[in-house]
Amino acid sequence: MLRAMYDLQLQHMIRPGRAVVGEFTEGEMYLAAANMANKVVISKLPAFSAYASRIVPTKESLQILNINQTITALAVGRFTSDAATDLLFIGTPTELVVYDVPQNREVFRKSTTGGASSIAVGKTGRIKKTLAIVGGESALQGFDEDGNEPLWTITGDNVAVLVLFDVNKDGQVEVIAGCDDHQIRVFRETEQIFSMSETDKIVSLAVLKDQNFVYGLANGTVGVYEQYERRWRVKSKSKPLAVLGFDVTGDGEPEILCGWASGKFEIRDRFSGNLLFKYQMDDPIAQILEVDDPRNHHEKYILVATAEGDVKAFAVEDSTSKEYTVTFLQDGQSHDMLTVDGEGNSKVVPVKPDAEDGESVASVANIPQPLSREDSVYDWSTVPDNVEVYIDVEPNLGNPNYFLNRNLPSGKASALPADMDVYVRKDDGSMDGRIGLPNLFDKPSLKFTIRTSDAAYKIPGVVIFTEGVFSGESYYHHPPERLVTNVVQFPVTIPKNLPVDMFITIMAGQTNRKFYYCHGELIRMKRFAMYYHLSTPGTTTAAPTSPAPPPEGFVAFKVQERINRFFLWASENFFLRGDIKASGDQSGGSLAFVSLRDGEQLVIRMTSAGEITVMTDSIDTAGDVVESLADGLTLKHVESHAHFPKAYDGLLNVFSQLDEFQTNRQRQIADIADRGAGIRAMLMKAEECKTLETWPEVKKYYMELHNQNKSILGDFRVQIEAHQKFTASLKSVSQLIDKAARLRVGTPKSDLFSKCRLAVQSRDVQLLVRLMEFGAS
Repeated sequence: MLRAMYDLQLQHMIRPGRAVVGEFTEGEMYLAAANMANKVVISKLPAFSAYASRIVPTKESLQILNINQTITALAVGRFTSDAATDLLFIGTPTELVVYDVPQNREVFRKSTTGGASSIAVGKTGRIKKTLAIVGGESALQGFDEDGNEPLWTITGDNVAVLVLFDVNKDGQVEVIAGCDDHQIRVFRETEQIFSMSETDKIVSLAVLKDQNFVYGLANGTVGVYEQYERRWRVKSKSKPLAVLGFDVTGDGEPEILCGWASGKFEIRDRFSGNLLFKYQMDDPIAQILEVDDPRNHHEKYILVATAEGDVKAFAVEDSTSKEYTVTFLQDGQSHDMLTVDGEGNSKVVPVKPDAEDGESVASVANIPQPLSREDSVYDWSTVPDNVEVYIDVEPNLGNPNYFLNRNLPSGKASALPADMDVYVRKDDGSMDGRIGLPNLFDKPSLKFTIRTSDAAYKIPGVVIFTEGVFSGESYYHHPPERLVTNVVQFPVTIPKNLPVDMFITIMAGQTNRKFYYCHGELIRMKRFAMYYHLSTPGTTTAAPTSPAPPPEGFVAFKVQERINRFFLWASENFFLRGDIKASGDQSGGSLAFVSLRDGEQLVIRMTSAGEITVMTDSIDTAGDVVESLADGLTLKHVESHAHFPKAYDGLLNVFSQLDEFQTNRQRQIADIADRGAGIRAMLMKAEECKTLETWPEVKKYYMELHNQNKSILGDFRVQIEAHQKFTASLKSVSQLIDKAARLRVGTPKSDLFSKCRLAVQSRDVQLLVRLMEFGAS
């Protein structure tokens, strides 16, 4: 599978994810990496060799670039196809630097919106020019070879990693952005065409083949998406710092190469996630790179770089070989998995997937599969075939005055009904309604009720496996032994408005038996499961003396659909109460809900003319509803009127802070320049006194220089804090624009980005509010 070539000792520590390979001299390959001192170290790669050897580059063979800023991203590429060598793209917290290595010059330097935390070089969409696409705080920017900016759009949060890939095979290359808000967003030029929600920050992305790409999360998850559907994932205790798609078996299908913070380097099958190969490094792996060596007929091999600067090169072994060998002799003494043969070569036996410690692998359905009666070690005879297990889920409001008693910041009463039936289990196992609520149901949540059809078969435990809901992605409910009956109830809270797949394993059996039957069932929770359906909007109160006023915010738009489609969409995305029919017919209808998270009201109305109004004070919830409606009703073009005064109120204050920052920054720069002139004059006087040997005067001048230096450092700290506030303010504005864009679909959504950017640049708050409220048309 793999054959070791050489071991390059760079003698510089490498920042994770900040190492690239480029052809900086025609016909020669180089490694460029950012070290801990924020310098770029460039080393020529050795020629393709069939023998393993240690190589220590001399100081003369290393080229070091001083950036004088924190290096946040590195990339290589060419703006034109006829260019002879690659350019080096360097990202910092404030700008993008394009550097020509052989000429030792800057091509250009451009300020970026929120810095450059990720860079990808290539073509996207219908833009004919090659762009350096930069991801920063809540924005994507694309620069051409002249430094112009033909691409700019908003992402919603910091873009940690970027790849270019035709993910939907439409003939156009899309931008796949992994963001810190747990979203993988897909952009076609300025339009976001899809987003996938994950459970943690995205730290690595790599393209594979046939609409497949691999991702890595900060919580130790690595998985594969096929277009917009996740095929499988594997989770480890370590963090995946680098992923790469590379054909190591010679079958034409790329495998997944993954490097972990624990130093583990592994290869997995892209179709199933099965582990094919594992190699243990001594240090965390900083990057995995593919080298297309022009010195050996463009034969490809891979580099595995560790954080300590140890770069190992592996070539693909002959596909007919049945053994996977490596030839680093020193590893035979430090790793038990390597064995040394009589010729001094080490051999690695491929590890089977079930030999992985501390990992859990999810299948194509993203969940563990239930056991069959034939394969299980349990005593299946404890439950006869005619005993069924039932699972029921419904919104549970708990204490009707829960939100009212919490004194919400808005000061509004919650729209919770006072007459509600909550069924809980008594100590004797019987069921009764309207009794005192136990601690499990003291606040609103989803109420899971699980029971067996025969009371003789008890349920001692329930395990739920899902993503983004529980800490550790699993939940185990085990009632006290005296309360074990054939009925189990427990609360669950879903933090986001997303459909969630839950795999539930129920243990059931007679109490006098040693083993229990394990029943597994997959439940797909509705996207808006955390909303309780009220009877009619505006009539329900949390308390008789505290009526709940209707929401002030709303978004309204028109669709060409029948009212039946609207109610069908609602039944697929909400838990509608069976005893309450939607108040409406073909002439229109209305649905009212209350959030089980914070008591937020949500009213959705549709008229016979196709006018839909979503009333809520949360612009995020309104965006979720519009996106769900667009998906459920197959809407390609939505132009809406959105009014969310609470969201817009803070804009004026943000822009006043931005203006104040600009004024203070200019004053501080001028003050530092004045102090610099005074420091130079004082230093000259100190040198004169040293020549005259008037030591008291020398001491006085140097003490004054010391005080001036402390004062300047203090001013710099103030400026840094102000810049952080400035960046946070810009991010909040960008996120609000992104939320307003989610209230539109298609062209109105992409047009809003460009118009809002012009309004931000001109500091026109009124225009910005008008654009977010009425759109860009």
